[in-house]
Amino acid sequence: MEGTFSVNKNTITQTTNYPLKDYLSLSGAISTDDIMYPLRDNKEKLVFPEGIRNAVFSLWTSIPFKPVAVGTYSYIGVDTLNPSDNDLEKTIFIGKRSFSGTYSYSNSHDIMTSELLSSTGSDIYLFNTKKDTVSNTITKISILSGTGGYTNAPYIQGSKVSGLSQSLAIDFVSKSGDVNFGNIIPNSPEDSPTASLILNGIETPSILENYQTSIDNGIWFWEDGKVVWDELKFPPLNNVGSTGSELNLNGRPVTVNGYSLELNDHRPTPETLGGIVKGTTFNNIAISEVLRAIIYTYLPPQCTIEIDNRYAEVGTYPVPTLSYTITKRTLPTLTTSLHNMIPGFYDPITDSNQITKSGTSSGIVISPITDTRTYFTITVNDGKGESNSVQQAKEYIEGIYPYFYGFSNLSVLNNAELYKLAKSIEYKSDKKIDISGSGYYYFIYDASYGPLTSIIDPLSNNYINSFTYTIRKLSHSTWALKDFYVYQMNMSQIGPPSVNYYFNY
Repeated sequence: MEGTFSVNKNTITQTTNYPLKDYLSLSGAISTDDIMYPLRDNKEKLVFPEGIRNAVFSLWTSIPFKPVAVGTYSYIGVDTLNPSDNDLEKTIFIGKRSFSGTYSYSNSHDIMTSELLSSTGSDIYLFNTKKDTVSNTITKISILSGTGGYTNAPYIQGSKVSGLSQSLAIDFVSKSGDVNFGNIIPNSPEDSPTASLILNGIETPSILENYQTSIDNGIWFWEDGKVVWDELKFPPLNNVGSTGSELNLNGRPVTVNGYSLELNDHRPTPETLGGIVKGTTFNNIAISEVLRAIIYTYLPPQCTIEIDNRYAEVGTYPVPTLSYTITKRTLPTLTTSLHNMIPGFYDPITDSNQITKSGTSSGIVISPITDTRTYFTITVNDGKGESNSVQQAKEYIEGIYPYFYGFSNLSVLNNAELYKLAKSIEYKSDKKIDISGSGYYYFIYDASYGPLTSIIDPLSNNYINSFTYTIRKLSHSTWALKDFYVYQMNMSQIGPPSVNYYFNY
């Protein structure tokens, strides 16, 4: 407490504040002799109104939160009421005083310590008010407004993040609205501030700059030590692509110096020229195909096929979607065969001009898929009977074993617990996984892929040696007794929020 001071000096209501100094007496009891002494037993009629006033006044001044006024405006502040020094110039702590996990108490359980007070330089500390018997790793402050819907109120949260390393994270969370950072929320461009937001040392455009310079097709660029708005502009090029490498230009139309690379003309040709018969029209036909038709009197049909997902879990019955094209060139096509697909055929194309038709089919897998390839084939034929008059295109689906990852309470994973982990049907590749939780963390995959070379956290630390691994035979609902690499590590609570780990071959 502050030192002794008085109010209403030299009047009949002069009142003195005593410094309340709580301390443990030799008997272990808390003593406040400075205030209690004037309130001793009044056998000798020695208790006076002044002593009672002093006692009440001293208690009032010991309460830190008080109504305070500035002129006609009042608020609740932290104040001493000392006329010579109103400020309470002490570090403020709000929250549970100590944590032991068992409700027992000793000085070692105090949240505030001399080291904390002397090293951080902070003026106000916040801690949670939860019971000792639940997790104390999060301090959450919800901000309420309006007249309802408080369960979705935004909040600020500090949380202990433990794992391979330990840190304190801060989260700004809005469960049902925007999260805005700025010095004001402008109502118009004229009200917009000019101050910038700094994120990890990177200065972003101010609100005013966002209003004035954000444009369609504009993006953020790094320029002269800060982020700025600008259009995405490509530098002039004298060359496109490189010799020996494929270059694809997509568009309709695609023009070079203003001239289209496709012929679109609905006027019938007046004469037969090469493979282009009299009366032919052109509907977005590549110029290269027109020249080829002039040079060669016969061009075979063409076809393509693509699959939406090339991989499926072993033992399942996947139904992939196959997209295909059929191009009629010189001669009409016969019925096109779609092998292992439904529908299994495409009607003949009899258009007089060169034309491309497209469609989709569902792939057929007759028996549970294995770790081999199942092919889907499209065969187009124009009946000319030459070696190139029959064209084919193929795609395939391949059975693979899943990735499994996540937390478990078991130090030795069994097949039942395997079902509780996250499952991903992906071919061999480096993986980025969001980790949040506690317990034994597992990362499991097909043993034929070989061991990992690194496990990297967001700070670029490699913890491959902190994980143990074995090769085990595991079974699942659609397959049995397959060798897997099982990587494992016992982790304390991680998140929220989640932390990205990178598992690399």
